[in-house]
Amino acid sequence: IVWQVMQWWTMETLGDSVSSNVPCIGEFMTDLSAIEASSSCVPALSAISRLMQVLQRSEFKANHAEWVNTVKPNLGPGIRERVQEAIASEDESAMEDLHAVRTEFKSALAVLLKDDGILAIPTVPGAPPKLRMDAALLEDFRAKAFSLLSIAGLLGFCQVSIPLGTRDGVSVSVSLLAGHGGDRFLVAVAQELYDALKAQAAAAWGLSA
Repeated sequence: IVWQVMQWWTMETLGDSVSSNVPCIGEFMTDLSAIEASSSCVPALSAISRLMQVLQRSEFKANHAEWVNTVKPNLGPGIRERVQEAIASEDESAMEDLHAVRTEFKSALAVLLKDDGILAIPTVPGAPPKLRMDAALLEDFRAKAFSLLSIAGLLGFCQVSIPLGTRDGVSVSVSLLAGHGGDRFLVAVAQELYDALKAQAAAAWGLSA
């Protein structure tokens, strides 16, 4: 397998790259809510996460609003509120701008990765939230997690998560991303790297397989 040296990026590094290479994200960042702006998320990644959520709501409303309003399904807590929020959303006027941001972001990352590049990022921002965690802290964790989880889905890129073992009783993993249509290439690279990554993690952190 021939592939470029992987880009290993932290959330901060990725956020800096987005800010530098996706100029139109700046205007969208100014529209973040006070809660989003005051969170510990990287601002550019918060904007990408918000963009993904708005586009999801719009697509859900377009495809399922009639069914939800007709059938009135009995949805569980959390899901019910998000569905209602999507049905009630009025984001359509901003769709053109949002699609422009997505297109610019996709082009920038495609230029970086080309056909044989791999981007390595954290799968999640940290240890999983604890039961009965403070609501504000839980929301902050979710926001940071979604800012990482949104990238591949928003751009139509492919992503795999490689489990590396456990540390202090918590599972540790890393995610690899490749460009649109690079699924077979990405899986092949992940298979080739799997043993080496686990060995390096075990040596560096004392992880158990």
